[in-house]
Amino acid sequence: MPAEWPALGTWPEKTAYIDSVAGIKTAEEDLLTVGTDVFPGTANTWPLGTTWSEVNNRLDVTTATLLEDMIVPGHIATRDSGGSDMVTLKNVRAWTVWTFEDQRVQIIEDCELILLPYSEVENGWGQGAINILAADFEVRRSRMEHAADGFQLSTAGIVEDCFIGNLAVAGVPPTGTHNDFVQAYGGTSVEFDRCWFYQVMQADEENHLNGLFSDGGSVTCTDCAVEVYKPLGQQNFTAHTGKANAVTMTFNNCLIRGSIVGDEFVLNDTEQV
Repeated sequence: MPAEWPALGTWPEKTAYIDSVAGIKTAEEDLLTVGTDVFPGTANTWPLGTTWSEVNNRLDVTTATLLEDMIVPGHIATRDSGGSDMVTLKNVRAWTVWTFEDQRVQIIEDCELILLPYSEVENGWGQGAINILAADFEVRRSRMEHAADGFQLSTAGIVEDCFIGNLAVAGVPPTGTHNDFVQAYGGTSVEFDRCWFYQVMQADEENHLNGLFSDGGSVTCTDCAVEVYKPLGQQNFTAHTGKANAVTMTFNNCLIRGSIVGDEFVLNDTEQV
């Protein structure tokens, strides 16, 4: 595996590089598990500034600003703390991240946000691995898998060296969901650099996949592979723009595998197959 981005390499070499750098870097034996291990400075099996609900499989973040080197056997949700301190996640494995209440998660690095296969998705129109981040967010070297969507975004930010794919439609329940690698709304501007979006659709699925979907927000992909493998006759897209609001989706030096729909695309040095 190349030690750095293979700018002149083939797409299989580039996606192999992304696959190798996306995920937790801390050794497995050095990760503490919420609900099982006692955390430093507490008598609890959850970190300071959080509370753990085993019934809801959810770690509620109140005053904590850093979650690091841990396994959360459920969701992470920031709660309204009455303040504005931003939250950072580093080397964390969890199901999903929810920040609807106060949008305080700003940095996610070296994380794995992977909903368990066969988990029930709460909303047929999507449940993201990452749901609404703080303004000017940064996501790096992380994996988002098995949720209905990868990202649901309404703020601007940047995503680098990440794998987003194997969504809930990939041959396992739930079926009949609406799925996207990315949903960008609300005038946001999001940049994806060196990311791999990957999905294999099954012949008997009743799902709808938009891939990269932008409705009122601009998306720019540079050095990204966006791959959707689908049986003939399925109406699933690799990228979709311009549903309700005029938006632009730009691809610079990318690989697009599958069909795109909409008029607001800019393709620069991009291969479409």
